[in-house]
Amino acid sequence: MSDDEYRAFLEYLFQSYVRYRLHGAEKYFERRRGHHYCHHELRRLRRAMHIIRYIQSYCDDTDEIYATFKKNVLRRVADDVRGAVYASDCLAEDFGFLDAIDAHYPEIVSGMKLEHFPEGELSVLRELGSEDPKRDIQAIIHILKARQPPPRFQDQPSVRAGFSRSVKELSTAVNEMSEEKNETEAPKKSRRWFIGLGQIAQGAALSIADIGLAAGIFPLPVSAETQTYGALVSTTTGVGMIMTGVGELQGE
Repeated sequence: MSDDEYRAFLEYLFQSYVRYRLHGAEKYFERRRGHHYCHHELRRLRRAMHIIRYIQSYCDDTDEIYATFKKNVLRRVADDVRGAVYASDCLAEDFGFLDAIDAHYPEIVSGMKLEHFPEGELSVLRELGSEDPKRDIQAIIHILKARQPPPRFQDQPSVRAGFSRSVKELSTAVNEMSEEKNETEAPKKSRRWFIGLGQIAQGAALSIADIGLAAGIFPLPVSAETQTYGALVSTTTGVGMIMTGVGELQGE
């Protein structure tokens, strides 16, 4: 498939699955605290990622993580990511993105390139603490192409089912971080666990930002074409990253 054919394919998917669902975007966001809904979730992710980036850069092992941060702070980080993933799930489902991804995930992933992503993606990743957003997007693309569908979800009947399972597993993992469990101290989470949580946070941010872009919540200076197929590529990437990140949480 040539690049022109791939872009036409994405436009077709957007028109078929998403376009008609965006007509009620204004009322949809009014029911969910207005346009502040997406902004609020992205703020939560920025706050969480500042701590996750610190752990990735400066904490060599589990003991150092828990010596640096109090448990309630780490729990809040995980809660923020979980809340944003739930929001991205709702947005992707309600606006038809998940329908398109569920039906055509392999085809979307196989053709994606850095230039298909909206320029706003770089700003989103930079706000999450990325020092080189282009490098990070290229790395993400490589991971998704190498794992489509993610190996641990090949037993699922659909990408939607795998994604739903990911959301539930993330919620369970966060609940395990409670201060006490059966009157004993909850097990500490490893550095790898927080790296996985960072992948999930990035995936949720991409999904929320680009669904907001398609719905007109974020009036970024991009072409109309990028606002359509770019939003679909980025949301697919977000869903894939969330599933991949949950695999890291499970130590797989």
